[in-house]
Amino acid sequence: MSDTDTQEQQTDETVETEQKPDEQTPDDAVAKAVQEATKKANAEAAKFRKQRDENAKKLEELQKQTEGKVDESEVEKAAREAAEKATAEWEAKMARKEREAALYRDHGRKFQRPDDALAFIDLDDADDLDEAVTTLLEERPYLAVDETRPSGSGDAGSRTPPKDKDPGEMSVSEYQEWRARQIEAGTWSARS
Repeated sequence: MSDTDTQEQQTDETVETEQKPDEQTPDDAVAKAVQEATKKANAEAAKFRKQRDENAKKLEELQKQTEGKVDESEVEKAAREAAEKATAEWEAKMARKEREAALYRDHGRKFQRPDDALAFIDLDDADDLDEAVTTLLEERPYLAVDETRPSGSGDAGSRTPPKDKDPGEMSVSEYQEWRARQIEAGTWSARS
Protein backbone atom coordinates (compact mmCIF):
# COMPACT_ATOMS: atom_id res chain seq x y z
CA MET A 1 0.00 0.00 0.00
CA SER A 2 1.50 3.33 -1.00
CA ASP A 3 1.82 6.42 1.17
CA THR A 4 -0.90 8.14 -0.86
CA ASP A 5 -3.34 5.26 -0.25
CA THR A 6 -2.54 5.33 3.46
CA GLN A 7 -3.04 9.10 3.61
CA GLU A 8 -6.35 8.84 1.72
CA GLN A 9 -7.52 6.09 4.07
CA GLN A 10 -6.55 8.19 7.12
CA THR A 11 -8.26 11.23 5.61
CA ASP A 12 -11.41 9.19 4.87
CA GLU A 13 -11.45 7.90 8.45
CA THR A 14 -10.99 11.42 9.81
CA VAL A 15 -13.83 12.77 7.70
CA GLU A 16 -16.11 9.91 8.74
CA THR A 17 -15.50 10.50 12.43
CA GLU A 18 -16.12 14.25 12.20
CA GLN A 19 -19.53 14.04 10.48
CA LYS A 20 -22.69 12.57 11.88
CA PRO A 21 -23.93 9.64 9.80
CA ASP A 22 -27.38 11.23 9.31
CA GLU A 23 -26.05 14.48 7.87
CA GLN A 24 -24.69 14.72 4.33
CA THR A 25 -24.06 18.11 2.83
CA PRO A 26 -24.25 18.77 -0.91
CA ASP A 27 -20.47 19.26 -0.87
CA ASP A 28 -20.08 15.74 0.55
CA ALA A 29 -22.29 14.26 -2.15
CA VAL A 30 -20.36 16.02 -4.91
CA ALA A 31 -17.01 15.11 -3.37
CA LYS A 32 -18.10 11.50 -3.00
CA ALA A 33 -19.28 11.40 -6.62
CA VAL A 34 -16.00 12.90 -7.86
CA GLN A 35 -14.04 10.45 -5.71
CA GLU A 36 -16.04 7.50 -7.08
CA ALA A 37 -15.57 8.74 -10.66
CA THR A 38 -11.84 9.07 -10.04
CA LYS A 39 -11.65 5.56 -8.56
CA LYS A 40 -13.49 4.17 -11.58
CA ALA A 41 -11.16 6.01 -13.96
CA ASN A 42 -8.10 4.73 -12.09
CA ALA A 43 -9.46 1.18 -12.13
CA GLU A 44 -10.11 1.39 -15.86
CA ALA A 45 -6.67 2.85 -16.48
CA ALA A 46 -5.13 -0.04 -14.54
CA LYS A 47 -7.19 -2.46 -16.61
CA PHE A 48 -5.93 -0.90 -19.85
CA ARG A 49 -2.33 -0.93 -18.62
CA LYS A 50 -2.69 -4.61 -17.77
CA GLN A 51 -4.21 -5.28 -21.19
CA ARG A 52 -1.38 -3.35 -22.84
CA ASP A 53 1.20 -5.42 -20.95
CA GLU A 54 -0.56 -8.66 -21.91
CA ASN A 55 -0.63 -7.57 -25.56
CA ALA A 56 3.08 -6.78 -25.39
CA LYS A 57 3.77 -10.27 -24.01
CA LYS A 58 1.65 -11.86 -26.73
CA LEU A 59 3.50 -9.83 -29.32
CA GLU A 60 6.85 -11.03 -27.97
CA GLU A 61 5.63 -14.63 -28.07
CA LEU A 62 4.40 -14.20 -31.63
CA GLN A 63 7.70 -12.64 -32.61
CA LYS A 64 9.58 -15.61 -31.16
CA GLN A 65 7.29 -18.09 -32.91
CA THR A 66 7.45 -16.36 -36.25
CA GLU A 67 11.09 -15.38 -36.09
CA GLY A 68 12.47 -15.64 -39.56
CA LYS A 69 9.07 -16.61 -41.02
CA VAL A 70 7.46 -13.17 -41.25
CA ASP A 71 8.79 -9.93 -42.52
CA GLU A 72 9.74 -7.58 -39.64
CA SER A 73 7.70 -4.74 -41.09
CA GLU A 74 4.46 -6.79 -40.79
CA VAL A 75 5.12 -7.53 -37.11
CA GLU A 76 5.96 -3.92 -36.40
CA LYS A 77 2.85 -2.77 -38.25
CA ALA A 78 0.62 -5.15 -36.25
CA ALA A 79 2.23 -4.04 -32.99
CA ARG A 80 1.83 -0.37 -33.86
CA GLU A 81 -1.84 -0.86 -34.80
CA ALA A 82 -2.55 -2.75 -31.56
CA ALA A 83 -0.81 -0.06 -29.51
CA GLU A 84 -2.67 2.73 -31.33
CA LYS A 85 -6.01 0.99 -30.79
CA ALA A 86 -5.36 0.44 -27.07
CA THR A 87 -4.16 4.04 -26.67
CA ALA A 88 -7.20 5.45 -28.49
CA GLU A 89 -9.58 3.40 -26.34
CA TRP A 90 -7.83 4.47 -23.16
CA GLU A 91 -7.79 8.15 -24.16
CA ALA A 92 -11.52 8.02 -25.01
CA LYS A 93 -12.34 6.44 -21.65
CA MET A 94 -10.21 8.95 -19.77
CA ALA A 95 -11.77 11.89 -21.63
CA ARG A 96 -15.23 10.62 -20.70
CA LYS A 97 -14.20 10.24 -17.04
CA GLU A 98 -12.79 13.78 -17.06
CA ARG A 99 -16.10 15.11 -18.46
CA GLU A 100 -17.97 13.09 -15.83
CA ALA A 101 -15.85 14.55 -13.03
CA ALA A 102 -16.37 18.05 -14.47
CA LEU A 103 -20.13 17.45 -14.55
CA TYR A 104 -20.15 16.47 -10.87
CA ARG A 105 -17.78 19.27 -9.88
CA ASP A 106 -19.39 22.11 -11.83
CA HIS A 107 -23.06 21.10 -11.92
CA GLY A 108 -23.60 18.51 -9.18
CA ARG A 109 -25.36 20.96 -6.86
CA LYS A 110 -28.01 21.75 -9.47
CA PHE A 111 -29.48 18.26 -9.22
CA GLN A 112 -31.29 16.57 -6.37
CA ARG A 113 -29.22 13.50 -7.19
CA PRO A 114 -26.10 14.23 -9.29
CA ASP A 115 -26.17 10.71 -10.75
CA ASP A 116 -29.40 11.68 -12.56
CA ALA A 117 -27.40 13.94 -14.82
CA LEU A 118 -25.33 11.00 -16.04
CA ALA A 119 -28.45 9.03 -16.87
CA PHE A 120 -29.72 11.71 -19.24
CA ILE A 121 -26.60 13.42 -20.62
CA ASP A 122 -24.51 11.54 -23.16
CA LEU A 123 -21.02 12.62 -22.18
CA ASP A 124 -19.54 11.20 -25.38
CA ASP A 125 -21.61 13.57 -27.53
CA ALA A 126 -21.87 16.54 -25.13
CA ASP A 127 -19.33 19.12 -26.28
CA ASP A 128 -20.67 21.85 -24.00
CA LEU A 129 -21.61 20.55 -20.54
CA ASP A 130 -23.11 23.88 -19.47
CA GLU A 131 -25.51 23.82 -22.41
CA ALA A 132 -26.33 20.13 -21.92
CA VAL A 133 -27.13 20.67 -18.22
CA THR A 134 -29.26 23.74 -18.96
CA THR A 135 -31.19 21.85 -21.63
CA LEU A 136 -31.69 18.85 -19.35
CA LEU A 137 -32.99 20.99 -16.49
CA GLU A 138 -35.37 22.81 -18.87
CA GLU A 139 -36.69 19.51 -20.26
CA ARG A 140 -36.83 17.73 -16.90
CA PRO A 141 -37.23 20.34 -14.13
CA TYR A 142 -38.10 17.67 -11.57
CA LEU A 143 -34.41 16.68 -11.52
CA ALA A 144 -33.35 20.11 -10.26
CA VAL A 145 -32.85 20.99 -6.62
CA ASP A 146 -36.05 22.52 -5.27
CA GLU A 147 -34.89 25.90 -3.96
CA THR A 148 -38.27 26.61 -2.32
CA ARG A 149 -38.30 23.46 -0.22
CA PRO A 150 -36.23 23.81 2.94
CA SER A 151 -33.58 21.23 3.53
CA GLY A 152 -32.19 20.02 6.79
CA SER A 153 -33.88 20.15 10.18
CA GLY A 154 -36.87 22.28 11.08
CA ASP A 155 -34.86 24.72 13.20
CA ALA A 156 -32.79 25.77 10.14
CA GLY A 157 -29.66 25.61 12.23
CA SER A 158 -28.06 28.04 14.59
CA ARG A 159 -27.85 31.58 13.29
CA THR A 160 -24.94 32.52 15.51
CA PRO A 161 -21.81 30.67 16.52
CA PRO A 162 -21.75 29.04 19.93
CA LYS A 163 -21.58 31.69 22.66
CA ASP A 164 -18.25 30.42 23.97
CA LYS A 165 -16.50 30.31 20.58
CA ASP A 166 -15.67 32.80 17.89
CA PRO A 167 -15.71 31.38 14.32
CA GLY A 168 -11.94 31.86 14.28
CA GLU A 169 -11.57 29.64 17.36
CA MET A 170 -13.68 26.72 16.10
CA SER A 171 -12.27 23.48 14.81
CA VAL A 172 -12.53 22.96 11.08
CA SER A 173 -15.45 20.54 11.43
CA GLU A 174 -17.31 22.84 13.85
CA TYR A 175 -16.84 25.77 11.50
CA GLN A 176 -17.98 23.77 8.47
CA GLU A 177 -21.13 22.61 10.30
CA TRP A 178 -21.87 26.15 11.47
CA ARG A 179 -21.32 27.59 7.98
CA ALA A 180 -23.53 24.90 6.40
CA ARG A 181 -26.33 25.81 8.84
CA GLN A 182 -25.85 29.49 7.99
CA ILE A 183 -26.02 28.79 4.26
CA GLU A 184 -29.11 26.59 4.60
CA ALA A 185 -30.84 29.25 6.64
CA GLY A 186 -29.91 31.93 4.11
CA THR A 187 -28.10 34.00 6.70
CA TRP A 188 -24.54 33.34 5.58
CA SER A 189 -22.40 36.40 5.28
CA ALA A 190 -18.64 36.61 5.08
CA ARG A 191 -18.86 39.19 7.86
CA SER A 192 -20.70 36.86 10.29
